Amino acid sequence: NYIDVNDPTSEGALGDTDFNYYVPRQRFTKGNFGLGFKSTDETARILYDVTAQFMLYNRKNDILDSELKEYLMETEAKLWTLLGDNRLGLDLNMHNRILNSDSIKNYTTFDINPYYGLELDNLKLRLGANIDLGFGYGESFLISPDIDIQYVFSDSYVLYANAGGGRISTDFRRFETVSPYTFIGQRNRDTYEQLNASLVFKACPVPGLWFNIYGGYQKLKDDLYQAVPLEDSPISYFANEDTKNFYIAAKANYNYKNIVELGLSAINRKWKTDGYNNNALLFKPKMEFEANVEVRPIEPLNVAINYRLVTREQPTAWVAKQPVNDISNLSLKASYSFLKNLSVYGLVDNLLNKKYHYYYGYPVQGINFMAGFSFKF
Repeated sequence: NYIDVNDPTSEGALGDTDFNYYVPRQRFTKGNFGLGFKSTDETARILYDVTAQFMLYNRKNDILDSELKEYLMETEAKLWTLLGDNRLGLDLNMHNRILNSDSIKNYTTFDINPYYGLELDNLKLRLGANIDLGFGYGESFLISPDIDIQYVFSDSYVLYANAGGGRISTDFRRFETVSPYTFIGQRNRDTYEQLNASLVFKACPVPGLWFNIYGGYQKLKDDLYQAVPLEDSPISYFANEDTKNFYIAAKANYNYKNIVELGLSAINRKWKTDGYNNNALLFKPKMEFEANVEVRPIEPLNVAINYRLVTREQPTAWVAKQPVNDISNLSLKASYSFLKNLSVYGLVDNLLNKKYHYYYGYPVQGINFMAGFSFKF
């Protein structure tokens, strides 16, 4: 929340993860600190929103080096001017990555997003393009669309059409998201979303009930994935492959007086790759289904039960030594707020005691539980 241009906001975080998946013990340490400035005079000719964030990440006991250090500087600037119902804007993003490894080179990317916007009573329009420049490694020039059209039939029925894309940086944080148990053996390319186009219909037929129906097509250049070993080995690595998928989905949500909330969602994808390694699709979700029931019988108590099912694509060239089962997870979570900023919570996960993998070579625990507290200040 921005208070005043002369009183910038700031944020920071620090985390540490230790685990012993593969000897010797691995350790991830990460932190970030950011500042933001935003114009507060809505009558100014040029409005702006500028943020800068410094991020560090330390990986110990990797295969490539005993200790890898990564320093990132993310700088974003949003500039725009209002001309009646029209909006002219320019979004800029610069990404600097510095490492202590001779095997992984430093690089800089600069992304430019000019656009035109129009906002009327029943129509919202954004027409632009993502122009991405890279220096030091990989593609030096890439471009993708930035188009969003929203038409409101009434307050309860909306039709969206959009086509977007852009760079997805392959840094250590993304490696951990794809698989924290995979070793870094080389400099992997950034993924570039060349196109993600969809058509969405959203409706609210009765108060409290919303549902979305949508479908689309996504094309990814140099999609990052966890490559499985060809032999019985605990070591897997990261690789890149071009992928694409068609998808169709539906989502519904119902809220009754903020006491009971019900949610259902399902999405089905058909993945393909033009590359030689079909194992790039090994962990891609074919069908995802999720159901959630959340109850707040009294103001400080919140109880939620969630079920998630994810089926996997079956690659035609199968070489993995371990099965990759579908995800079937039933969980129960409860939280209770004692004070305005203090609460306790408990989670019971994998109530069905199923055996499946989020990451290759690392099966999830059986039924397990976790408890803790949170404090906001």
